[in-house]
Amino acid sequence: MERNQKYWEVINQTLPIYLEENRSKINDINKQNYIEITDDILLLLAIHKNSSDVEVQLRSLCEKLQRIEAEIPHTYCLFTGRGRVIYTYLKVYEELLDKQYLNYANTFISKSKVVDYITNSQRSNCLLKGRIGVLLILQYLHKFSPELALEGIIYSTFDIVIQNLIVDKSGITSFYPDANKGSLTGLGSGNAGLIWAFNLLSSKMYRMSDDTMLKALLASLEGQWNKKELCWNDNLLKISTTEEHFKLIEHFNAGHIHLFKQPQVNTSFWEGSLGICISLTNYILSSDTQNKELVHKIELCLTKIERKESDTYYINNMKELCYLYGKLYKITGDVKYERKIISLLDTVGLTIPLKLSLLLCLTNDYDVNKLEVLPNINLTNCLPENLENRMQKSLVMRYYPQTLFFLEHLEENYFDNHLMQNSIIYNQTFFKKFENILKKCSLFKTHRNQRILKNSLKFEQFNRKCIAKHTSKIFLKIEEIVQFSLTNHLLNLKESDLLEKQFAIADNVYLFESKWEWWKINRKPLNEILLIPSSSYYGVIKVKPNNEQKVVLGLSENQLIFLESFYEKMSIKDVKETFLNNFEIQTEMEKNKLLVFMDETLEQFIFNGLIVLVE
Repeated sequence: MERNQKYWEVINQTLPIYLEENRSKINDINKQNYIEITDDILLLLAIHKNSSDVEVQLRSLCEKLQRIEAEIPHTYCLFTGRGRVIYTYLKVYEELLDKQYLNYANTFISKSKVVDYITNSQRSNCLLKGRIGVLLILQYLHKFSPELALEGIIYSTFDIVIQNLIVDKSGITSFYPDANKGSLTGLGSGNAGLIWAFNLLSSKMYRMSDDTMLKALLASLEGQWNKKELCWNDNLLKISTTEEHFKLIEHFNAGHIHLFKQPQVNTSFWEGSLGICISLTNYILSSDTQNKELVHKIELCLTKIERKESDTYYINNMKELCYLYGKLYKITGDVKYERKIISLLDTVGLTIPLKLSLLLCLTNDYDVNKLEVLPNINLTNCLPENLENRMQKSLVMRYYPQTLFFLEHLEENYFDNHLMQNSIIYNQTFFKKFENILKKCSLFKTHRNQRILKNSLKFEQFNRKCIAKHTSKIFLKIEEIVQFSLTNHLLNLKESDLLEKQFAIADNVYLFESKWEWWKINRKPLNEILLIPSSSYYGVIKVKPNNEQKVVLGLSENQLIFLESFYEKMSIKDVKETFLNNFEIQTEMEKNKLLVFMDETLEQFIFNGLIVLVE
């Protein structure tokens, strides 16, 4: 009690200075930083009961947000743009019970712009600026304003989030187009953010279950633990500016391949181990699990951060560290974390808002939720009832699309009627278990159906294994950019110059043979593909850094033979001569036809990046 009184005295001494600073923000028309304003509102909300002046200023800041509405970007994540403003108004409404703030929140939502945002193919699942951040703010707004009828958008967002999850070695992870070296881990862009969000959205019973998407996300994150560095790998490689973009191309051309494939060590809040630790402590507390191994890893990582980082890091991450100490204090009961929170007040360089935030935490029995490091909202059990079924179907659609089409062709809604009754684990065993289920399927009793199933699975297994070899999407992206820039140059060379150039099949290109033209399944009805008797069809899979992760091209037998000539690096001149020697040419016309075929095929191979220049 004495301790609390002491801290409240400091708050009361500091508060007038803070209020005076805020008055200038309210009156200054040039000060329109909505993030700063929302932070001030949330801080004032935590102490408004202590002073009437605080509530007056809080309401004035809320009005200022309304005045600068046109300046706030149309992003709808929990931490940025209009989503941040909506969250702030809803918190004010919850605390003050003044409906005008709920009305304010409702005016900041635009359904059409939200739909555009979540369906953008370049958008990721990330918490900071992606779909999962949008999903949380939509659920929070729906809780108070059901009349907005947001359910359809919410379920669509769930589906898109699920569709962008992929299986890795340990569990499932989020796919991030062309910007990652491997499975993403951080709070801002990776599994830590998804774990925190799904933990917030799910019931306790769901969290305790062993066979859930949440556990699979956790398994993938734990698989990225770096024993040597005592922290989690950071596989995100951001390209924020044109200069960074060209710098990466320079590194690629210089052969610095390790930059694109080796994970880095990062202790930041949004993309590094600090945020991961915070996400995991929330998960441990909400699921009531005694995960001693996970707690041990968090403590090892925290010790590393405390030993290695500078005073600047402490200032920039003060609230986040305090939040983590508070959560670990609740988990372990170790008083050292209590002492660490108190010691933060002695840090040189504390801003007044930061000092007030820490004091509020101390006066509320280490209630670190007062810090607003992560939004303190109650969204328990908002997951769709059939979430696991949707997840299963999404993974089947990603890895076995043609097999699923074949099943649905034989029996309408076969997946919903039969396959969803089987429990599927979300890791590498997913593939084996799913294929075993199919082999027992009663629809495949005929010899023809068995042959189709076998060939379909063989083709899709080959697809999956090719993609799995290329975990670094950023490497593929830079490689694609570099090769594309060479394409026009190569295609415009004089024939004599091109003949001397040496080429080889690209590392991300794989040749295959199939009995049916499965790669045409998105362009032709399945029954048209299957009506044609089985034969030998050839093609290539080119692994890509986009959401589809690959492109499949069909080849004629002659094109396949021509392409196979580039397995080892070889000049165009030598390849042409070798190819011609495969044929018994009777007339000059036959020779000319082959020469035209080679020129056209060569142009196609170079244009599509199937063969690349080798110096």
